Amino acid sequence: MEAFGWLIAGLGLLLQFVFYTIFDGLLLVIETFFSLLDLSAIAFSYSSTWAGLPSQTIWFMNEIAFPQGLTLLAGAYIIRLTLNLIPTWATRV
Repeated sequence: MEAFGWLIAGLGLLLQFVFYTIFDGLLLVIETFFSLLDLSAIAFSYSSTWAGLPSQTIWFMNEIAFPQGLTLLAGAYIIRLTLNLIPTWATRV
């Protein structure tokens, strides 16, 4: 009986490792994809130049990573709106 318990525990650990590896690989691909899309500083520099801001203000906003913060907020909104597309019957337990 004890050997059967060890077998079940080992099988559980194996399944956990397999699912963790797949999930970790998926998150690595997503992270790499979003890191390649870092166009926020360029877009913000152009938009602030068009708005007529002084160059010191533009430099300061780029130094405090304001464009990257806007990118994070936009990404969070996109993820939230994408999650709203999942039907409730699939997520309710």
